[in-house]
Amino acid sequence: LGAILTKNKANVQWFQLVLANVILPTFFFCMVGVILSTCIISSAAVINADFCAASEPESPIGTLREFSALQGYDADTLLVRSIYYYAEGSCEGTSPFSFVEDISVEVADAIQKINFALEGLTDEKIDSVGDQCGADAVPIARAYSEAVLGLESISKDLQE
Repeated sequence: LGAILTKNKANVQWFQLVLANVILPTFFFCMVGVILSTCIISSAAVINADFCAASEPESPIGTLREFSALQGYDADTLLVRSIYYYAEGSCEGTSPFSFVEDISVEVADAIQKINFALEGLTDEKIDSVGDQCGADAVPIARAYSEAVLGLESISKDLQE
């Protein structure tokens, strides 16, 4: 509107007066209102998140338990147990990943047993195993070696 008035060389003093005394203050108060409303609504949403908890127990973890049950997730799965474990915030009790330590011990034991078997295989013994099995035993020994490499990689990943 101001550009049209200026182009037509009209008197723009009344427009500048309305703009400075009505439009600009109205815009300012609207912006302040939006900012205050945003603060109030976001604060209410955070407060409401704690009050809208599930019935048993009345906490966000209770809401999470009810939600996962309604969605059909089994509470005994690793994913759900780990979410509960970390969502409770205390990280107390038995970690859902404690089985990793057991697997790590079993993998290390398997590596030792395979290495022991490979150390005992000399060229003469490989030939005798091949004769007894009726096949070449070198691919079997190679497969054992590859299995050790795979198990060592798994063991390294489990330790991280």
